[in-house]
This record gives sequence, structure tokens and C-alpha cells, in this order.
Amino acid sequence: MPYRSAMPDPSDMTNPGATPHWTAMPGSSAEPYRTPVPYQNATSHQSAVPHQNAVPYPNAVPHQNAMPHEGAEYQSPVPYQSARPYRGAMLYRSAMSDRSAMPDRNVERRRVLAAAALGREAEPPRVTADDGVTLDAVSGQILDVSPHLVIVEDDEGEERRLVIAPWATAWRGARVSPSDLPLGARVVIRALRSGTVVDRIWADITRMTGIILSVDGTRDLTVELDSGPHRARRSVVIPYRSSGRMRVRHPQLEPGYLFDAIGVIDGGTSLAQITPTSQPPYRAKAVPPPPPAYRGVQSKISGTAVWADFEEYGVAYPMLETSDTGCDDAGVSCTGLPYLALGSMLSVRNVCDGRANALPIVGCGCIAGRFCDRCLECGTSPRGRIVELSASAYVELGGDLTKGCFNARVGLG
Repeated sequence: MPYRSAMPDPSDMTNPGATPHWTAMPGSSAEPYRTPVPYQNATSHQSAVPHQNAVPYPNAVPHQNAMPHEGAEYQSPVPYQSARPYRGAMLYRSAMSDRSAMPDRNVERRRVLAAAALGREAEPPRVTADDGVTLDAVSGQILDVSPHLVIVEDDEGEERRLVIAPWATAWRGARVSPSDLPLGARVVIRALRSGTVVDRIWADITRMTGIILSVDGTRDLTVELDSGPHRARRSVVIPYRSSGRMRVRHPQLEPGYLFDAIGVIDGGTSLAQITPTSQPPYRAKAVPPPPPAYRGVQSKISGTAVWADFEEYGVAYPMLETSDTGCDDAGVSCTGLPYLALGSMLSVRNVCDGRANALPIVGCGCIAGRFCDRCLECGTSPRGRIVELSASAYVELGGDLTKGCFNARVGLG
């Protein structure tokens, strides 16, 4: 093969955008340079006539810069408008058409779209008898209460009348009689007999979880928390009477460390009173890496399940794509959890009670993923929080809101 110069032939000016052609060196036996036929006479995609019976596909973009193979006779291609897309792809494309609406926060819609695109059933998995019987949870506002009956307006705006069992107890910062709860209190009720009999009531309860930003005060301490991009900042007051107990399990009340407490909302102020687990000894940005034994080995992963203050029924999961959730802090966990998507169904089992349920992933658990603590509810759980449940879902699985956690095993639903 004779050596060829890297200089393009200056006589080839018919197509300025064409790739330079090599010319033979003087004195070589190579064939003389031939000027290629320019592409100017080729018909572009824009002039192509769509098929008459074609189904229009308005979101398709024609290939304006397509170039034919050198030496081949150029033919005007059939544009994308004539292609009949797969039904699942049509649904997915419809959801993607409005870029400003992504990511889609409607969990039910995401699940239906995924089922259509993947050709599977859209119905959620059903819990079998082997998974145990879940309890009933009622959340709402107290309208009236007596020693034997409580009337609640639930989250759907319906009035519910529940009989208070003789053994029933209530909690509002401390154990109280159910009849002593104030009218208007926000309650979560664990109910029996199809949701008609009260077993336990938690009133005005809240959970305060996040990264400490600042601590002020000498007697009553005011703690500013960063609860993640999806829950913003929160101000928490640690009353002096509770500060001693808090210091035992949370010795590092300093900026940069993790904070987790359970308490009540009184007059719009969040009062921290109980610490469900011990504070991790590391800073929030120094989460330990997951042990290799968890990576791709088990279909079910064990760890700690906790509850959190969010209204939508389901779970918050740490390992979600940032582009899927809009949360820049997602994808952190010390338990080696697999990546999942919003709307995925997750099977959650309470190892202590034997109750299980299939719950949708409705949010990002980016703060929970930074906790590599243990739950001591029934034995010692493996390190790491694997899910955050809404209060109602947590109670249905047999959890006690004041204890804050239970040993759990999760897998795809």
C-alpha cells in the first residue's frame, strides 16, 4: 500500500462538510484521485412523504443529518411517523413527552406504566396467609372521646366510631388514659376486629430525624436539623427534663452528626423525648461501606425498619436513582441494598411479629440510609436501616411507634 499524505485534495470543494479524502504521493503507483459525487442532490428526510396509513407519532424527530453510505444509491428513508410503536412504548412515551413533569411522582401511575412497558400484570402482589394477618390502623383527628368510645375524623374525611377496649392504652408524651386525650389531637390508632376496637392510641406523636446543623441553649436545647431535600429543615426542642436521657444515647449533639428522636408536637413545637436507638459514632458524611457479604447474594435482606413522618402510605427507600427522585442525597446505604425505582412493590416482614405486607416505594429514604445502627426489639438486628415506613404501614405490621423500630426482612414484592 503506497504511503498517502494527510493533506486533503484542495480541488474537492463540492461538499465542504465532507470528510477529507487522501491524495496519492507524487511518483506513487496509486490510482489518481477521483472527485466524489456530492450529496447535494440527495433527498433529505424533511421532504420524505409519510405512508398514508401510518399512525402519526408527534414526538419523533427526523434524522436531518443522516448521510448515505459512500457509493450507494441514496434512497429517501421512511420517517419515524410511519412506524407503529409498541403499546407499552406509547404509554411510556406519553409520560415522557412533558419533560417538566418528570420524574412522575404519582406512584400508582408509575406502576401502571412500568407494567405496560414490561408486559406484566399491573395488579399489586397479594399477601398470603403465610405472611400473617396485618392489623388495622386508623389515623385522623379526635372529634370526641369518652371512657368507652372515641370518634375520629380519618384522613379521608370520614367519621369513624371505635370502641375503646378495657386494656387499651394511650400515649401523648407519656402514658395516659384514652379518655384524657384532648379534642383535636392528631392520633394513630392500632385497631382490632376490622378496625372497630381500639387497642392502642398514639396522640400528636412525631419523629425527628436528620443531620444536626446547630445546637443552641443551655437548659432547653434547640436543635436545627436537615431532614433531607424532600423534608427540608426542622427545629426541635429538647426539654431539660429529657436532656439527660437524650445525652445517654446521643452524646454527640454537634453539627454534622445524625439525630433521631421521638416526641410530640405541642402548640406547633416539636418536643424530643425518646431516643429509639443509639446515635451512630460517625459523621453523616462518613457512612461505612456495606459488607461484601450483602452484595448480590441474598434475595431477602435483613436489617432495621423504622417509621417516619410522611403522609403517603408506603415506604421510603434509600437506594433510588437521583434522576428518579430529584434527591441528590439518594443512593447511600451501609447494607448494600439494590437500586429500585419509585412505585416498586417491596415485601416487608416484621421478624418479631411474623406479619408481612407488600408496600409501594413512595419516597426517598436518604437520611435513613445513613444510619448504621441496630434495633434491639427482638434480638439484635443486622446493622443498617433498610426501610422507612409511614406510621400507618408501620402500625399495621405490629410496630410500636414509641419503640421506633423492629427487625425486618425485605425483598421485591
